[in-house]
Amino acid sequence: MKEAADINVRAAAYFVARTEARCPHCGHATSLVAVALPPTHEVRDPDSGVWQCAGGHAFLFHIAFLPDSVARRLEVFSARFQPLPGAMATSGDWVNHCAHCEAPLEDQDIHCEPGVAFMPSSAAEAGGIELWRIDAAFEAQMAGYALEPAFFTSMRMLRKR
Repeated sequence: MKEAADINVRAAAYFVARTEARCPHCGHATSLVAVALPPTHEVRDPDSGVWQCAGGHAFLFHIAFLPDSVARRLEVFSARFQPLPGAMATSGDWVNHCAHCEAPLEDQDIHCEPGVAFMPSSAAEAGGIELWRIDAAFEAQMAGYALEPAFFTSMRMLRKR
């Protein structure tokens, strides 16, 4: 189990991103959420331990640790963004689960190829992603990080929650 000592990203605010995609297991459309950070977020260098300002928006994935306060906030947007259960979790990853068949959706399938849920290949596709800015401290331990994702400014900013 990952702990707070493993935190390697932090910010004074964060975004919850939400969109829909087809589940690769059952084929039904399901709601997905992701965490994004503003350009002022910081990442900790794994070798030196020094915190550095990233200087660009970022999407996080392969999230292994979230504080309870952030996890509770994410529940408002999706009760299906949860850690993988025991034996399935290789690093405690928090992942989306299908609303219909409850299967976990792998982060690489929704973050890592152009044209997937949180990596749009056009401004029009990006317009299907909703962003809510959360003005609260954020910290996490993650292994996946997409700095300056394409078309971030084309995503729909909704009112703060």
